[in-house]
Amino acid sequence: MSSFRFSALLLLAVCIVGSQALYFYLEGSEKKCFIEDLPKETMVIGVYKSEQFSDSHNEWIENKEVKMEITVEELPQGHRIVDTKGASSGRFTFTSTESGDHAICLSTSSNAWFDNTKTRVTFDMDFDDPTDHHDHHAEGVSGK
Repeated sequence: MSSFRFSALLLLAVCIVGSQALYFYLEGSEKKCFIEDLPKETMVIGVYKSEQFSDSHNEWIENKEVKMEITVEELPQGHRIVDTKGASSGRFTFTSTESGDHAICLSTSSNAWFDNTKTRVTFDMDFDDPTDHHDHHAEGVSGK
């Protein structure tokens, strides 16, 4: 019986550690950036989901009208390696061409002149370090 408890606890710990998504809020077309120090030739998989608060439902819901803009720049050169507009939820991938800091930025795209809508973005990244010789798969990215 103690073997079963240990296995259950181990499984729970793996599930908790495997999912490291975070969420943040954007006001209108505000942009949030994350700076990551990446080795050369590191594959990055980003998964995101944007939601807006519905007063009528009293909860955060996905608005299919919202478009997300994703940019990635190698710093300090400012070399842009990703510049895309995606759906309200989705994923993106890129491979770093140089080692060093990379600015990974997300923002909402709006056609309104003065959009102050609050958007909650859930965001997760998975890194495949080329110096790590273990077998990794992208299935570990949360938000499947």
